[in-house]
Amino acid sequence: MTALTLGLPEESRASRLKLLLSLALYNSGRIFSYAVAGGIAGGVLSGAADFIGPQNGLVVLQRIAAVILILIGLHMAGWLPQLSRIERIGVPLWQRIEPLTHRLMPFDSPWKIFLYGMLWGWIPCGMVYTMLTSASAQGSYVGSGLYMAAFGAGTLLPVASAGFVAGSLRKWVGAPQVRLFFGVLVIAWGVLSLVRPDFATRFHAVDHAGDGEPVMYCN
Repeated sequence: MTALTLGLPEESRASRLKLLLSLALYNSGRIFSYAVAGGIAGGVLSGAADFIGPQNGLVVLQRIAAVILILIGLHMAGWLPQLSRIERIGVPLWQRIEPLTHRLMPFDSPWKIFLYGMLWGWIPCGMVYTMLTSASAQGSYVGSGLYMAAFGAGTLLPVASAGFVAGSLRKWVGAPQVRLFFGVLVIAWGVLSLVRPDFATRFHAVDHAGDGEPVMYCN
């Protein structure tokens, strides 16, 4: 967020309306990237489920995703610190993307701000990976993409306020009690998804290509 603010023309930084518009464009790009990542994850899981078998494939992969969620929750709670390596998964990709962000500065057009947000949506982040794991359980491009878009929308307030309360926000998020609380929530979600594979996918139905069979509806 700091780089975004510094990259804006002085008149844009001085105008509250222009600054809010820039923030909206940046976050729109970021959420778009989350939706794309979710669509990819859901499509991969759907393809793997079809390969395993139309009856039990999706259920098996949903349970695998639930186990991963539990492991991530254990890490967030501080009970499995070894899992910190999960954020390294996206480092090679980010090393290729990050230099592109500098080429967009200064932000003299709305498209540059939107593209900047899109690129920053791919920064390695354990929380985003957690949500991607849950999103993949949707088992479809559309369902998983919408799930991640909803997650991105839910992060709007903390991301938008980060520039104003960055220090206190970072301190609050890093508090052991807060990490424990959210870790336990993620563990509970994973356990519930494990014992009820249809739980995370019960709210959305889409038709598989041509078969007419509904599939129950994962920053």
